[in-house]
Amino acid sequence: MYKGAKVYCDGNAYIAIPHTTGTKRRASRQEEMVRVKEEIRVDENGVIIVASKSPKKSKNEQNQEVNKNVSCEEKTSVKTVTIERLVSKKSLFDKYYSESVDLSKPERKAYVFNKLEPFSEPEGLKTYIDEGFDRKTRNFISKRKRMLRKAYLHDFNYFVTFTYDDNLHDEISFRKKLKIFLMNNVNRKGWKYIGVWERGDESNRLHFHGVFEIPEGSLPGEIIEVEDYDFKTHKKRKTHSCVAITKKFGRNDFEEIDKNDLPRTLGYLMKYLEKSGEKIVYSRGLPEYRISDILDDDIICCAGKYEDKLILFDDFTCIDNGVTIGKCSKENLNKLPYSNF
Repeated sequence: MYKGAKVYCDGNAYIAIPHTTGTKRRASRQEEMVRVKEEIRVDENGVIIVASKSPKKSKNEQNQEVNKNVSCEEKTSVKTVTIERLVSKKSLFDKYYSESVDLSKPERKAYVFNKLEPFSEPEGLKTYIDEGFDRKTRNFISKRKRMLRKAYLHDFNYFVTFTYDDNLHDEISFRKKLKIFLMNNVNRKGWKYIGVWERGDESNRLHFHGVFEIPEGSLPGEIIEVEDYDFKTHKKRKTHSCVAITKKFGRNDFEEIDKNDLPRTLGYLMKYLEKSGEKIVYSRGLPEYRISDILDDDIICCAGKYEDKLILFDDFTCIDNGVTIGKCSKENLNKLPYSNF
């Protein structure tokens, strides 16, 4: 018996990672600090004026905003000053890496190189940028792996998109209220979800896309069929919307999914994640691993680069610290302790 193994699902089979007692830790790396100059706006009392982040506006709205800012600055004697501050070279790299998300990889590297060139020697900068791109790739693969392991341990039944109505919310209130709405449904009704924030290509409007496990009868209202216009395909389409959520936030689309659709749906989320650079949002209590003792008879074979993983039969026995719970099923898996490390 392998005691306290971490069990996850990759979509095809259950895999166990035997417990180890290694104490090796990754060595911390001292980040290089650089001085950067930036312009800030301050009022007559020396208080920094922070520009508010807002979604993309039309030209008329932008002109009105500029005129409004000019009139305010005339009244309060706003002036621009240049300051120097210390920042890590890594944070600058991450900033320019995010700014160049729409470029091809060679163009992206050239963009980051030109931005970082004033702070580094050209000989070592190319190696630093290559290492930075490798780091970003490893991080993305780790995020993808973590998301898949969490997703395949649950029965997600809806792919949902939330978009706010201008008459109900602005971008800030939409983020805040939707987070509270989802948190309440997780705590009170047992919802589970994996999602990501994303902006529309043309409108720049904020959306929330996610896969949801919504228990039967726990929606706040009925779902109705709605006919609208798809601006991407320039065709009419039929969607399914929850009436209560429409009144609370605005447009929403509930698309039923099953296990066969889940890989394709998760691929959509990864596409949004890579495009937006946002973090993946998980509901509370969504485990990556279940902890179980593993019997020799439940092992098909070893796997992994060092054969340090165990491929299990689909009906392996769930055992919690020596106590047999039963054959693998959703109910029995939920009785096992979990871990995210």
